[in-house]
Parts: sequence; structure tokens; C-alpha cells
Amino acid sequence: MFLNQETSWNKSIVTSITKFLNIKSPTKDDVDSLIMTVTKMVETKLRDTLAIHLGTSVPNDKSYGVRLLDYAVDSHLISSKSETIYSLLYLILKEPRNTSHHTFKTYPYKTIVMFLCEVNEAIERIDSLIKPTYVSYLSTNYYPSTKKIIVEANILRPDMTVLPHDQKAEVVLHFPQGRVKTIPLTGGALNTWTAEYDARGEACGTASCFIRGFDKTIPFVASSGASFVVSYPVGQKCPHCGNEIGVLFTSLCPHCGKELSIT
Repeated sequence: MFLNQETSWNKSIVTSITKFLNIKSPTKDDVDSLIMTVTKMVETKLRDTLAIHLGTSVPNDKSYGVRLLDYAVDSHLISSKSETIYSLLYLILKEPRNTSHHTFKTYPYKTIVMFLCEVNEAIERIDSLIKPTYVSYLSTNYYPSTKKIIVEANILRPDMTVLPHDQKAEVVLHFPQGRVKTIPLTGGALNTWTAEYDARGEACGTASCFIRGFDKTIPFVASSGASFVVSYPVGQKCPHCGNEIGVLFTSLCPHCGKELSIT
């Protein structure tokens, strides 16, 4: 279904298969190790490619398994869940990567060969996902006095022309503890795009963001994402234990260890 007969084999996969075949008396447990090694290559390749696409690291809670795959769709690296590449990656990340206790030793050898072929095809197809790059010159700051996050950006198309304000753009904010918020960007002065967000209720700590949108109905994600810090006010008391917070840039109370959020 997914395989291209002219596809060449990835060198890392060949190395893993060769090591397996060179085992003097391989056991079925060695099959488990082989499949987990090569399927991990797919997960790592997808995560690294997505980070290049976004221009920033993938949030930890989105960095593995089907969560990673769905995040690739949300980030427009993969156009939709109806794409063949989504089905192929889903099969790998949902089946081999998620099998209870990784009991591949119970599978027929023809199924193992199928997994190896699918992994090889997936890695090759992931390479083809990188599209012409939109670039964002992004400034994101949190202001404790107003408790607002201010985003300013210039967005350039792959031909280095400015994305006009009649198109659609939004900033995706990833807060500590996994919360995600999407805010529309509006046209500002001198071709800039701007947005602001009231951070009350959000967890403190290091957050990240990236810009995505539609250019003449074509989805895009701008590279050059950014990280910023949502800091709890020094001197303010912890709402959990009542002790004064005396350090900057912390997401947990240094006294009781509970999560801090903007109030």
C-alpha cells in the first residue's frame, strides 16, 4: 500500500538489520530490540523535522508517539490526516511504538519485514515534508505590570516579500505544563503583525510560540519561533503555602513545590 519498489534503503536501518543478522544465535527478544530501534528512528526523524519546520523545539508533551504526529498536522507540516504520509506514520507510531511490552517476538517474520519496509519508506517521506520556508522576525514578551504577553512579528514569504495584512496569521503559545493557546494576529504599523494575551491563569516558567496561518488559502508555518519567560512576581506570596517568592523565573514554589500561575 505504502511501498515504492524503487526506494533505496536508509543506511541507519541497514546498519541495524546487519547487526541483527550478525548475531550468532538470535532470539526472538532480539527482534523486539531491532523493531524498537528502527521505529524510534522514525519518531526522532519526525520530531527533528518538525523542529526545523517550526524554528523552535517541539514541546515535551507533544514530542512522542501519535501526539507528535497530530502536532505535525496542527503545525501544517503534514497537510491533513487524510494524507498518505499520516496513515503510514500513524501505523508505525500507533502499532510498533505502542505495542504493550513490545512483544514483536510473537509476530510472524513476514510482519517484521513489513514493519522494516514501512519504517524505511516513512523516513524517506519525512524528508519530503520540508516546504518553502516562511520566516518570522518575532518579538514575544511578558509584562508583569499588566500581566499581558505582547507579540510583534514581521512575516516574510519564501520569496522574501512581506505577508500582507489581508492574509491570515496567528500565534500559537505553548505554556509550561502543556497548555496551548492560539491568538489571532492583526495588522500593525510598518508591515508588522501584533497580538496581546492576558496571561492570568497561565503557569509560570519558560513558554514558547510560533506563527502559522494561511497565505491565499495555502497553510504555512513561519520558522524562527521564540521562547519567553512568564515570571511570578518576586515578593508576592505563594497562594498555596503563603510564603514569599524570592526568586525569578520559577514555575514552582521553592517552599512547597506547587505550581505557580499568574493571578
